[in-house]
Amino acid sequence: MITVENILNIVPAVGVIIALIYYTQTLRNTEKSRQREQVFIRLESFGMTYNRAIDHIMNDWTGEDDYHSLDKETRINWNFISTRYQNVGVMLREKMIDQKLLYQTFSPRAIISLWEKSEHLVRDNRETNKYTTYMDAFEYLYNETKKRFPDIITWQREVTQ
Repeated sequence: MITVENILNIVPAVGVIIALIYYTQTLRNTEKSRQREQVFIRLESFGMTYNRAIDHIMNDWTGEDDYHSLDKETRINWNFISTRYQNVGVMLREKMIDQKLLYQTFSPRAIISLWEKSEHLVRDNRETNKYTTYMDAFEYLYNETKKRFPDIITWQREVTQ
C-alpha cells in the first residue's frame, strides 16, 4: 500500500535521477561543443595559407638569419606559423585539445623542425626584449611533441649543387 511516507521517500530519489540526467546531458553537449571546436581548428589548418607558409619556412629559409634580417615573406610566414603553434600549445597545455587530434592535424615533424630551426629567434627575443614568456606555449608544444615522437627526423633543407 502506498503511503504518504513512501511518497516522501521517493520524491528525493526522483529529484536525484532528474539532476543526474540533466548533468549527463550537459556534459555530453559540452563535449560535442569541444569536438566541434577541434574540428574547426583542424579544417582551418589545411588552408592554403598554412600550407604555403610551412612550405616556404621549411624549404626556402635556412634558419640561420636573425629575425630582423629576414625578408618580408619569410617574416610573415614565420609569424603566421609560430603564432599558430603558440595558440595550439596553449590549447594543449590547458588540455583544451586532444593530442591524437592535434597530431592528426599538425605534423609533428613540422612542429619539431620549426622550433629547432627558429629557437634562436625566440631566445634572442626573450633576451633582447626581456620577454621571458615569448612563445612559451610553442616551446611547450615542441617539448611535448618531442616526448611523444623522440625519433622523428627533422625537416632538412635540400641543398642543390
